[in-house]
Amino acid sequence: EEPVYEAARNGDERLILTSNEDGTAKVWEAVSGMLLHTLTHEGGMKEVSWNGDESLKLTSGEDGTVKVWAAESGRQLAVFVGDGSSVTTARWIEASKRLLFTTTGDLVTVYYNDKQLYVDEVSQFATRNLSWNEWQLYLPNEPY
Repeated sequence: EEPVYEAARNGDERLILTSNEDGTAKVWEAVSGMLLHTLTHEGGMKEVSWNGDESLKLTSGEDGTVKVWAAESGRQLAVFVGDGSSVTTARWIEASKRLLFTTTGDLVTVYYNDKQLYVDEVSQFATRNLSWNEWQLYLPNEPY
């Protein structure tokens, strides 16, 4: 059995999310101990947490990535890549609207969890519309 780095209970304490040295995070039913999901990273898993409404799980690993998972299904929804060095901190911030993570390579990154929030915030400060090239750079999967 691999050592557990960290454990996080959800709000009603029905579920426990653990990070393990073997590169997995596991979701357990607290009362029965039944394993519900196994989430993976290459290398050791560092941090795990639930978002504010507990619909998402966040994991970070020594592989330099932060991953977002659907709480119910365990399906991977997003992967955020840093500078290639191990992620040291990964947190939900501002009521789970953003992800913040740092690495051993001194990279600090903030990602928007909601693209519309990003568009709304940028729109407050922009003095012009984004060009096609800027749109492709910052919002590549959104219609122009």
